[in-house]
Amino acid sequence: MNVYCKLPFGKLNHTNPLIVQVAQRMDRTPSSVSMKLCNLASFDPALRARGIKGLRAASRADREMWDAFSTNWDKMSEKSEVAFEALMKGAPLQSLPGDEVAPPPGPSEDEAMRKIRRHQAFFRHAVLSSYD
Repeated sequence: MNVYCKLPFGKLNHTNPLIVQVAQRMDRTPSSVSMKLCNLASFDPALRARGIKGLRAASRADREMWDAFSTNWDKMSEKSEVAFEALMKGAPLQSLPGDEVAPPPGPSEDEAMRKIRRHQAFFRHAVLSSYD
């Protein structure tokens, strides 16, 4: 689900470098990871609204994962990013959409006391993937 949220639908193919890398770390084939991502796409209301159906072989576990994210985005996105980072630990990651965006000019730090969003990279990649 983590990778699904970080890649636009058109990039869920078995030749995508990130999918290849994730598949290697999971001891799976890139095609199997790609198919799992396309199974998840069958639940995506944004894709359905565009007339995209995804694959029809989604499992009950796929549905449960989608529902878990849908009902508790904050908790599940944090857990998935922790799991993704653990899976990819030590591997140089392929770039994701939006990685080429330059940081804003000026100081990179400031003092403040406020709530912060943990795992901002996951959220950033999900938004950039969704809205290209």
